[in-house]
Amino acid sequence: MKVTKIVVTPVRGHSRIKATATILFDDVFKVRGLKIMPRTKGKGLFLAFPETRNNRGDYFALAFPVTKELRQELEDQVLYEYEQTLKREKQ
Repeated sequence: MKVTKIVVTPVRGHSRIKATATILFDDVFKVRGLKIMPRTKGKGLFLAFPETRNNRGDYFALAFPVTKELRQELEDQVLYEYEQTLKREKQ
């Protein structure tokens, strides 16, 4: 599957979440609820995948890349789109 569209929406006034994102694959499969957040250790940002909470209060992932390579590829693409969105907003 190939990423055909990424939509990034900056979040203002939140201490941790910098933006939310939606990824569309092959124009037929959409994943919403991704978050762009600062890393807790080190510099830069990372892409957090959608998760939910069960009745006991535990979090678990709803959708996520299975391989490290796909995670990195998606993170790179979304963070690039985030930077482009910020540049467009400044103009």
